[in-house]
Amino acid sequence: MTSDATIRTDVPPSGTGCAECLGAGGWWFHLRRCADCGHIGCCDSSPSQHATAHWKQTGHPVVQSFEPGEDWFWNYETEQGLSGPELAPPGSRPDDQPAPGRPDRYPRTGLAGSTAESAFPQVSAATSDGVCVGC
Repeated sequence: MTSDATIRTDVPPSGTGCAECLGAGGWWFHLRRCADCGHIGCCDSSPSQHATAHWKQTGHPVVQSFEPGEDWFWNYETEQGLSGPELAPPGSRPDDQPAPGRPDRYPRTGLAGSTAESAFPQVSAATSDGVCVGC
């Protein structure tokens, strides 16, 4: 981690979904939480890649997965995974919130009503510990 990277344990997440996708009518595969300001953005496998955009805009390089059962951190600047402290709750999106998120907003290609696994085969490419490959 660089000296400018900050992990703040007192800042709650900005919400339960990608802030920009919710505002713009988009959807996401998986969510990432900024470890500095709590911003929730979508992963790099999502159409809009808002977590990475947030880093580029703010200079906040460290994110934590915002998926249930995951607690890993990633530093965009160094491109390295790292461990970190427990952040302010909640630690993930709600368990009953689907992933990919916002199925009512999937592209109009007959995906509505599909399961994540059938509509998006890459979601099934997760490792046995549940970490999405390439997200």
